[in-house]
Amino acid sequence: MRNFAVFCFVMFSISLFAQNHNLSKLDFLIGEWEGIGSGFGNDKSVIEAEFEYALDGQYIEAEHESTFEPTEKKPEGEVHIDEGYISFDKSRELIVYR
Repeated sequence: MRNFAVFCFVMFSISLFAQNHNLSKLDFLIGEWEGIGSGFGNDKSVIEAEFEYALDGQYIEAEHESTFEPTEKKPEGEVHIDEGYISFDKSRELIVYR
């Protein structure tokens, strides 16, 4: 189980693989991840992420959900959802998160 900081590091690291156009270098991402985090002040969150190959292996689908604990200002808590794709952009010759 990992936290959101690991995800940020991974997204930064993707640029290191841009010289090789094979997404299999990112196999270590595939699967379900969970962790804890904080942000937006002192709000604490539970983070869930899932990475899986899509569209004949040309993309890696990424889904992230951060659920923040209730606070005085937001007694119902808060949920942030992010969905995207990792792929190789031929025109720029690098791996990108879309």
